[in-house]
Amino acid sequence: MRFIPVTLLSVVSSFILSGCLSQPSMYKSDGTSVIIDAQPLSHLPESAKVEISLIYNDHSVKSEVIEEGGYLPYDYELPVEADKQASVKKIKVTASIGTQRVLEGEKVLPIVDDAPVVLHALSELVLKNTYWRAEDISGRGIPPSTETTLVFNSNNRLSGYAGCNLYQSAYASLSVFLEIDKARLTRQRCSSPIMYHENRYLALLTSAEYFSIDEQGDLAIYLSEREKPLKFTPITYPEAQQSMILQ
Repeated sequence: MRFIPVTLLSVVSSFILSGCLSQPSMYKSDGTSVIIDAQPLSHLPESAKVEISLIYNDHSVKSEVIEEGGYLPYDYELPVEADKQASVKKIKVTASIGTQRVLEGEKVLPIVDDAPVVLHALSELVLKNTYWRAEDISGRGIPPSTETTLVFNSNNRLSGYAGCNLYQSAYASLSVFLEIDKARLTRQRCSSPIMYHENRYLALLTSAEYFSIDEQGDLAIYLSEREKPLKFTPITYPEAQQSMILQ
């Protein structure tokens, strides 16, 4: 058996997140709508609650949850009556997961321009240069004697060993939100159960929406339209490097 080491931080191909080419939006210069942006994300997932608040000159606040999103930046019609428009002092936008508020941005009025309300992370969880071993794939476990790893490299690249093949992709993250592009991989063939596991794992990665890291340091990646996340435990750089071999 021949082992070929692979350098974790070397990514040959360039990747572009499919959603990062944001769709343009039309801004209403009369101040009745606002553009929302959250770079470098292409969108905010449906699992997020996005709330817009109007703060008036008398310090009263009117808030409304945004039901529809889209590719960022996107337009939102402000919930303000025409005769009260001039009394709006500030626009504030927040994004939450459950009860946790994770992104926030604001715009002071009466500035009327096409500058977006840019959402910033309230607390940053850094995935860059972290190394993980999969423990559960959305409730289906891991096939016996099969290792699956995930490495978040520098420059928004990720790589790993999917059980049969090496893979590389790109990711974008802001606070807990996470987007992962479709992976490129090597062309090894393995047994049917392992190939099924690998294909399922890589497909689920592309449906990532947000993540959490618990007190034990374990990573959970939550997926679109899936109740159970991908679960990982931390590993060291040498352990990750050992997994990334061609057999």
